[in-house]
Amino acid sequence: MIKAPPSKRLKFDARPFLDVAGATKQLLAAQDAESRQTAARAVAAAFDIRDDDNKIASREAVRSLGKMLRGSHGEAEAGALALRTLAISWQNTLLIAKAGAIPPLIALLENGTDLAKEHVAAALENLADGNDTTIKISIARAGAIPPLIALLENGTDLAKEHAAVALENLAHGEDTIRISIARAGAIPPLVALLQNGTDLAKEHAANALGDLAHGEGNINILIARSGAIPPLVALLQNGDDAAKQRAAWVLSGLTIDNDKNKISIAKAGAIPPLVVLLENGDDEAKESAADALGSLAYDDDNEVAIARAGAIPPLVALIQNGTDLAKVSAAAALRILAGNHNNKVSIAKAGAIPLLVALLQNGTDEAKENAAGALWTLAYDDDNRLSIARTRAIPPLIALLQNGTDDAKESAAGVLMQLIFRGDNIRISIVEAGAIPPLVALLQNGTDDAKETAAFALRTLIACEDNIRISIVEAGALPPLVALLQNGSDEAKENAAALLSELAANNDNKVSIAKAGAILPLATLVGLDASGGQAAAEIAEAMLWKLSYCTS
Repeated sequence: MIKAPPSKRLKFDARPFLDVAGATKQLLAAQDAESRQTAARAVAAAFDIRDDDNKIASREAVRSLGKMLRGSHGEAEAGALALRTLAISWQNTLLIAKAGAIPPLIALLENGTDLAKEHVAAALENLADGNDTTIKISIARAGAIPPLIALLENGTDLAKEHAAVALENLAHGEDTIRISIARAGAIPPLVALLQNGTDLAKEHAANALGDLAHGEGNINILIARSGAIPPLVALLQNGDDAAKQRAAWVLSGLTIDNDKNKISIAKAGAIPPLVVLLENGDDEAKESAADALGSLAYDDDNEVAIARAGAIPPLVALIQNGTDLAKVSAAAALRILAGNHNNKVSIAKAGAIPLLVALLQNGTDEAKENAAGALWTLAYDDDNRLSIARTRAIPPLIALLQNGTDDAKESAAGVLMQLIFRGDNIRISIVEAGAIPPLVALLQNGTDDAKETAAFALRTLIACEDNIRISIVEAGALPPLVALLQNGSDEAKENAAALLSELAANNDNKVSIAKAGAILPLATLVGLDASGGQAAAEIAEAMLWKLSYCTS
């Protein structure tokens, strides 16, 4: 590794040239290496004044700085420093890329002095800091990834920090680059940095691993296999506030589609410090902790352990007082935790139900979706059904049936379906609140799962009441029900057949069902055309032999 002599280290003192125009003029007029170095330092100083982050360099100045990268050690260091500072402004990143400065920067990353490498890593960090995919791809294609990884292993402490951030910025939002970084071998040195780096390096390494873990390509498997989980948990316990937040974020990424990592993270002791972060962290830390706990809760043992660690009260508090993102994550976590019966009771006792109902009305679309999902799971407990109904959840649930996301509509239908089981008073309230038309619309326009749920909910609404049978038919239910008989999933066909059998208890409806074209698909389900099996026979029984059911 080349090191510049101590006497050649740059003194960042160019006060006479703090004016951008003056510094640029000095650079363009410089005739020898010493003058160019002085002018480049002046350019860096001028652009480092943060009263205006939008200062734009001239193309000629950028080209001159790019040429300096190929000069002596001193020139290269000064040129890299100036480009590093210029790249803080996104306008200048475009100039730097167009001027062809990226390849010589990367060459310097491989062959320059320690100081030059620090400046280049920081310059690439700034160049990649944004949403300009073209620049990120240019940096990656120019070969920056391998020398940045080498810098993680062999660079100075400061160079390691900048290299980690540069890799993080390159990976952010770019799955192809994420995969390239992982394949180039970045994960082991990033994990090593988590263990042995400076405090800032640990935070930046966590950032980079988090961006890799939240992307495509099963990179989270490689990260876990490289031993990242124990140092991440240690960072969660002992890092500064920012490091704890990033560790929680990375751990949530490691759980994506990976049940083994969920178990490993819990065994490494992550749950208690995540709960502490949920209680005492800043807003962003609470969001990440809630997200991580919600992901871990997909494992049954973790579901119990998270509740025992005291996560439910702070999750409920987050729904009331958290940021919009925190409310989304907290509602999602409660939705999963409520899969355990004891947790259903604990969540309700912690006061979650009225807060979730309020979120149905006032939350973001995603928050409404998760709140409805949490209420659906909670509603499998009979006492919770009554509590949900008493908090006036029915009107916002019906509104969600009409205006929510696809998943929100399904969950709203599921909550209403469960509430119906609590008794006739609630069932009648749901009908009177106008649930039938949006449930029928869901039969036609919902997702496959939503259609199944809507059919079941409509069926339970009837309860032998002829006026409800008539209302469902008048709302246009027959065509989508016949379509479900033909094209729905097995469960959807069964629910559609069962609902039709309930509707057919009204003689006028029998005629309407036939006119809607139900005979042929019903015959298919019965097996009269030899196309059905045992499941079809059961569905046929649910349809045909229940035609006389609920006569009154």
